[in-house]
Amino acid sequence: MRHAISVLLQNEVGALTRMTGMFSSRGYNIDSLNVAPTQDEAISRVTLVVSGSDAAIAQLNTQLAKLVDVVNIHDMTLGEHFERELAIVKIKLSPDGGDVVRRLQTDFGAELLDDARVSCTLQLLSLIHI
Repeated sequence: MRHAISVLLQNEVGALTRMTGMFSSRGYNIDSLNVAPTQDEAISRVTLVVSGSDAAIAQLNTQLAKLVDVVNIHDMTLGEHFERELAIVKIKLSPDGGDVVRRLQTDFGAELLDDARVSCTLQLLSLIHI
């Protein structure tokens, strides 16, 4: 099962490397990784997606909590949740490009973000409720 895990991590040199190294040393591949600052400059939020059994991920979370730099852990996939995937695509337009853009908007529900003479940018969004 896929698990989306949110970790509050101290913003220290090597903290992210130690955290991700723990996953790789136990043979788990991180499918997705995102790091962003929080309101507190000393703490960053790491959101990662990893696949594994519920028991194995629970054990990984326990091991993760033992790292000095980890402030808090939350497995967001426990219980009811929703997932969202976003793709932003920039397309170089040919002279008949307007037809292609309209077809993409109709067929895939794409939203036009930027329209220029030579290119356009589209957003595709999918929502999964679990």
